[in-house]
Amino acid sequence: LQGVLKVYTGCVNEDTEYKTLRISTSHTAKNVIDTIIGKFRISYRDPNLFEIVMEVRTRIRDCEVKNLLLLSPDSRPLELQRCHPADMSRFFLVISRNGILVRIYDYLINPQSNYKSLILSTRTTCYETIALLLAVIRREGSPNDYRLSLSEAEHDLDMSDTIADLYVALDSQQKILIRRIC
Repeated sequence: LQGVLKVYTGCVNEDTEYKTLRISTSHTAKNVIDTIIGKFRISYRDPNLFEIVMEVRTRIRDCEVKNLLLLSPDSRPLELQRCHPADMSRFFLVISRNGILVRIYDYLINPQSNYKSLILSTRTTCYETIALLLAVIRREGSPNDYRLSLSEAEHDLDMSDTIADLYVALDSQQKILIRRIC
């Protein structure tokens, strides 16, 4: 089933109050987020920091009550919208405040730089971090051609590991490096 979803985006882009998307009931919150940040050309922020919040309004004894629900990435916003009377729910794109500042040393692939500081979600994998870093430095190529590793370690980090967990566990002398493998 197809439908229209109106997502308020003022928290992310002050120039645009909302975006109206034609989507199907199979679209997830993650699909909606990716579509909107693509339209806004936001390539320098971790996509996992963006979230969809659903505001649901109900009436209790003639008083309007608003409840905010943080949608999981696999929720289906259009299906949720169809469960409520028209104009009794709306959606907001917000940026999570739970990011972690991570320093990635990129001098091996970008000689004019030493490191990049990125705010990353606690859910962001090494693969997604590499993709974001390549976008930030405007480097073409697949994230599969690169690896993250710890300084003073002889092995690469697993591409599916979450980078925030690794970063907070680092010793004070350790660094996360990115290097090209091809």
